[in-house]
Amino acid sequence: MGGRLAILYKKKLDKAVQKVSEKGLRLQSLVDFKTNREVVLAAVKQNGLALGFATAELRVDKGLVLAAVVQNGLALEFATAELQANNRVVLAAVKQNGLALGFATAELQADQEMLQLTASSGVV
Repeated sequence: MGGRLAILYKKKLDKAVQKVSEKGLRLQSLVDFKTNREVVLAAVKQNGLALGFATAELRVDKGLVLAAVVQNGLALEFATAELQANNRVVLAAVKQNGLALGFATAELQADQEMLQLTASSGVV
């Protein structure tokens, strides 16, 4: 019986990955999979803002948050405070969208490199 349940779960998992790969914000309605890194990663790669529907446990995952902000810098809003203070994560977010700097820590908002990058993207 356990093998059959594993097969059924795998089919549901594959279907969830397919759904969010087509439209990342579908993660909102996939309650059973918001804790699944594979599903959330597929969602944020399609739409970084899907990070807002991920569980708190996954919002601390640096790789997952990086994937989200590379796709949409504004996803930085949904990252943990620790990652909003992470130079690499914020830099990736600001490169994608200068407005993302508004979600970084005050220290990084005052960082000259970040300010120059933001200015060069046309955001003041």
